[in-house]
Amino acid sequence: MWMSMQSRRECLNTMWMRYLRARSRSQKSQILDELQETLGYARKYAIATLKTPPKSRGGARAEPRPLRYWAAMPVIQVVWEVVDYPCAGRLHPVLVRTAVKIQGCRGEEWPHVL
Repeated sequence: MWMSMQSRRECLNTMWMRYLRARSRSQKSQILDELQETLGYARKYAIATLKTPPKSRGGARAEPRPLRYWAAMPVIQVVWEVVDYPCAGRLHPVLVRTAVKIQGCRGEEWPHVL
């Protein structure tokens, strides 16, 4: 039987609350039987699912992080092109040293961003 994700969450929330309030082993077993029948979960998975609180939907997304190196991007791009487009791991160790050498060769003054 197909259920939407929202329906599954609602069902799990309801069953979880009932499972927490259940006092006897027979009540918990009955709740597990219902969960197996309703959602098609294996018994061990149903037990593990009901032992942990259900995850809540995160609400509104956080604002995007500010770009920390935006001012340095023109310099980084020039160095990246000069050293033949390496990955970030290989670019990072040589970035400042290469930028200083390029600046000296070109005779231009870059803003102090590195």
